[in-house]
Amino acid sequence: MKASEWVTTGGTLVPHYGRCAGVGLYCGARRVGCSPAAILLGAMLLFVTSGCATPKDATEAQSRWENTRLCSSLKLAEEHVAAGKYERARNVLVAYADYPDPRVQLTQARMEIEEGKHTIALHRLNTIAPPPAEAATYRRLRGMALAGLGRWAEAAAAYEQAYQHEPTVPLLAAWLDALVLEGRIVSARTILERERYRFPDHPAVHMLTARLCEQSDNSEVTISEPTAATVAKAHSFNIRRRLAEMYTAAGRYSEAIVIWRQLVNDSGSADERHRLRRRLADCLMSANRFEEARRVFRTLVVTQPDDQQVLLGLATACLMTGESAEALQAALKVLKTDNGNGNARLIAGFAYQRLNRPYEAVELLSDIRSDDDPDGLVRELLARWE
Repeated sequence: MKASEWVTTGGTLVPHYGRCAGVGLYCGARRVGCSPAAILLGAMLLFVTSGCATPKDATEAQSRWENTRLCSSLKLAEEHVAAGKYERARNVLVAYADYPDPRVQLTQARMEIEEGKHTIALHRLNTIAPPPAEAATYRRLRGMALAGLGRWAEAAAAYEQAYQHEPTVPLLAAWLDALVLEGRIVSARTILERERYRFPDHPAVHMLTARLCEQSDNSEVTISEPTAATVAKAHSFNIRRRLAEMYTAAGRYSEAIVIWRQLVNDSGSADERHRLRRRLADCLMSANRFEEARRVFRTLVVTQPDDQQVLLGLATACLMTGESAEALQAALKVLKTDNGNGNARLIAGFAYQRLNRPYEAVELLSDIRSDDDPDGLVRELLARWE
């Protein structure tokens, strides 16, 4: 027998057949006793080395593990929702369908709101009592569901409660929008003036103020606020676009045109660039800068050859710059698709007349109904050309 298989007992080596902490040493058929201190030490070693835990410890460990899994699942589901992948999000949460944690229900409600299922979302929210940590989220979702149902007064109250828990610019904007849609514009302005100190020089707050000023037709204040927002956040695409819209609406076309051109150059999407060029071309027409407008409309026709509004814009711009043949071509292309388009017929009639083709002009305009000519312009032209 090896030396490691022996133990010392009272100064004498005896064979070691096994150790059981807290019980003593069994040497063959006889028991060798241990002191009480040795027994206690052995019990402690057994607990440490065996990894034993009390039922309470095991329950707490299991609870922590379940909570970790739930948090991970909720995080993954939120990422899917943000990407618009609602079925994937539901699949992640399917194991927690009956789970008592309200965060699961809040995530489900958010998906339903995103999908336009506002009644279902509101019913779900009415069945849960959120923990204090989720109070702002709960009330914000209630506001969104109520707003989706057109219940503006209740939506405003829910947004107000959410804002009291978590004062942020998006919640303030949602609250004020609900008040405006309810018809309480004065209340919305009062609240904004009271709360805007929380967000000094915040661009979104300037835009909120401008939107409310639009209701009072105060164009100078309406424009000054987004101008200040542009200074605060000079590279914001959305703020500059809003400012261009306000300049256009106020008839300040030169200033608007400068911004529309910048936005076209800064746009990273082909569809968005097309829409911005349309706004630029329309603004140029309003400013009587027809030659520039014609060039922009020509570019638009290349990228969107079947867009009837673009073709009509091009036809009008060409007519105003004396390009009658090009105006006629664009107008006839519209009429090929929509023969009853009164604007296209009128432009084509003018173009025919300027090209010394009066008979075709008269033929084109003669069957326009009086209902489509309330101001009598067509009748006057026919009387002059016939």
